[in-house]
Amino acid sequence: MAIEIQAGINIGGGINIGGSSGPANPATNTGGFSLAAIAGLPQNLYPAVNVYDGTSLAKFIVNPASTYGTPAGFTFLNNWFWSDYDPNEVNVYQTNNPDDTAQALVSANNAVRGNIAIAPSTKRMFSVTHTTWSGVAGNDAVGVGSASTSTVNGDYLGNTNQAVGIYDNGSVWTNGTEIDYGYAIFETNGQIIDVAVDTVNNKMWYRVAGGAWQG
Repeated sequence: MAIEIQAGINIGGGINIGGSSGPANPATNTGGFSLAAIAGLPQNLYPAVNVYDGTSLAKFIVNPASTYGTPAGFTFLNNWFWSDYDPNEVNVYQTNNPDDTAQALVSANNAVRGNIAIAPSTKRMFSVTHTTWSGVAGNDAVGVGSASTSTVNGDYLGNTNQAVGIYDNGSVWTNGTEIDYGYAIFETNGQIIDVAVDTVNNKMWYRVAGGAWQG
């Protein structure tokens, strides 16, 4: 009996079998996580992370420049900082903008949003360093959110239809639902995570430590 694998079926770590023109790559618009679940598109989207108070109190730092290069057709987003967060649950340290650190506090499981918009019909890449992993798989995240992304305690990134979050265990969440899984993890302190956001085609990719693009 023949087994048919239909085009577009995604199996694990960003490997696409059937109907694919190659591995995930924002420069060629190959693969990518759909942003269509974010209600109200087209609208401005913003860099975002989720910080969690696990073993080590998660931290993310804004990177002012690209370490591993920016994909063709994209421009690097710099001079931004964390601007929207719950001050009762998250600390933000602005010692040398844009080298800006968001850190969880006790009881935090919160989205934190940046201040510079990724406008409709543009292609941008931003970069953060996961300085400290919380130590709890599936709680720290990177992604994007609209201006309506909630940062109230307990509203994790991807908890509503205003954000998409890619979590440290390789799962992808939006509107309170896991929509994909099996991608590259970032559960080691100090890993650089690049996120490419294409609001022309409403897609997003990420890579860890300069590795293969995921999406």
